[in-house]
Amino acid sequence: MSSNESEADRPRDAEAFERLEKAVADAMQEIQRLRQQLQNAESQSDEMDEMLRGITDGEQSPREMLRRLHQLEKENQDLRGRLAQGIESVDRLLARVRFLEEQQ
Repeated sequence: MSSNESEADRPRDAEAFERLEKAVADAMQEIQRLRQQLQNAESQSDEMDEMLRGITDGEQSPREMLRRLHQLEKENQDLRGRLAQGIESVDRLLARVRFLEEQQ
């Protein structure tokens, strides 16, 4: 190989090396993303296992879960009512402020 040929190959080698570096970096990012996904899936699986054990071991009976669901739905309905009242109060206050601003 002559010196001219080796000098001509250097830019191609550099480009190939850059492409290789990028490919490795992309692969490392994908591995990290997959590790995070795996960790999340394992965490969810552990939570589901714990919930299932609680139901099957009788720690949480379906009846108790249903009672709790109804309780939470009632609390949710109450909170929605309070929120609606709060919105109405704020609307009234804003109307008063606008009225007072117009009077000045």
